[in-house]
Amino acid sequence: MDLSKALNDRHIPHTFTTGHGDHDYPYWASQVEAYLRFYGAAWKSEKVIAQLLAEQPK
Repeated sequence: MDLSKALNDRHIPHTFTTGHGDHDYPYWASQVEAYLRFYGAAWKSEKVIAQLLAEQPK
């Protein structure tokens, strides 16, 4: 949170989110789609992300 505060104090646009849970498999399994969409947005790779998600075991 200190980094987010420093960025806010300097009016630097950024995204800061926190999630529930530990930094373990259940957390990442529940967040992988959101992370892929977030990081993929910068590269406009929705098609690649959709393909990767479709290939994930359910």
